[in-house]
Amino acid sequence: MFNIRALMNAMEIYRLGSVKKAADKLYIGQPNLSRQLIDLEDELGVTLFERSSKGMTATPEGEIIFEYADKLFRQAEMIEDYCKAVSKKVRSFSLATLSADYITEAFSSFSERVGSETSIELYFNEANTEQIINSILCNQYRLGIIRYDKAYDSYFRKFFEEKNISFELLNDPPCVIAVSNKDVLSVPERVSVQQLGMYSYTEVKYNDPFVPFASDTQVRTETPESKERVIYVSSRISQIELVARNTRAYMITAPLTDKQLEKYGLIQLEISDSEREYRDVFIHSSSYALTKTDNMFLDELMRSKRKYRQGVLL
Repeated sequence: MFNIRALMNAMEIYRLGSVKKAADKLYIGQPNLSRQLIDLEDELGVTLFERSSKGMTATPEGEIIFEYADKLFRQAEMIEDYCKAVSKKVRSFSLATLSADYITEAFSSFSERVGSETSIELYFNEANTEQIINSILCNQYRLGIIRYDKAYDSYFRKFFEEKNISFELLNDPPCVIAVSNKDVLSVPERVSVQQLGMYSYTEVKYNDPFVPFASDTQVRTETPESKERVIYVSSRISQIELVARNTRAYMITAPLTDKQLEKYGLIQLEISDSEREYRDVFIHSSSYALTKTDNMFLDELMRSKRKYRQGVLL
C-alpha cells in the first residue's frame, strides 16, 4: 500500500504547480517533500510530474491518478463526517512524546482549535523513548514522537520496520551546550567538549539509553563524547536544575527557549568539536490510519516547528 499522506502532499504540488509553494503551505522542508514525491512515484511505478524550470506539470498518468485521488479524499471526508454525525462515541486523540517546547506549543494551539468540540478527549504524555515506543506497540497511545542520536539511526529504522511502525522525520534540532550563567565559561560563544573535560566538568545526561538491537558496548562506542564524569538523571527537569545549580556541570541538548534560560539561570553555547546530531521522529502503528484530528495536530506541529526554526520560540 502506498503512502496516503505522501499522495495528499503530491496533490498539493499538483494544485500549486510547484514543490516550493507546496512545501511552504504544508510546512515541510522542500528537500523532504521532493524525496517524499520520488518515493511515492517509486511505490506507484508511475511518474506523476514532468519537471521543468517553469514548475511541475502532471503527466497524463498523473492527471488520472490525481482525479482518482481527489474523489478518494472527498469520499473519505464524507465517510468521516457521516461517522461523526451518527456516532455517539467520544472522539479521542492521544500522543506520547519527548519533552520539547515546539511540541508543547503545537499541542497547546491544537487543543485550542478543538476546544469548541464537546465530544473529544485529549491525552498528552511526556515520557522517555522506550516508554513511548511501548505505548505505541501496546496501543495505549496512537501517536508518538521520540528523539534519538543520529548515530543510532540504522538501529531505529530496522526496529521500526520489524515492528510495523510507520516513522517520519520531524525535526533535526542542532545541539548546544548549556551551562550555568554563573560559570566562568559563560563568556565565550563557542566551547569544546574537550575543553570542558580538561576543566573536570561533569556532563549531566538525561537517562534515556534505549537503543533497539544495540548492546551496551555499542551504545558507549557509538555515542560521541562519552566521558567518565557523567551524572545520569531520569527527569528532564532534574537535568536542567542540576546544571543550573552546579557551576561545574553541563549538558548537551537541543536549544532551550529564552524563557527557560532566564528561569533557570542558564546560557547556551555553540559546540566547536561535536558531531552529535539529534533526530525527532513521528511514529505510529502501520495499521493505524491517521484521522482528521491527527492531521490537525500535525499541521500545528509543522507550524510550531517553523516558528522554532525561525527563532520565535528560542
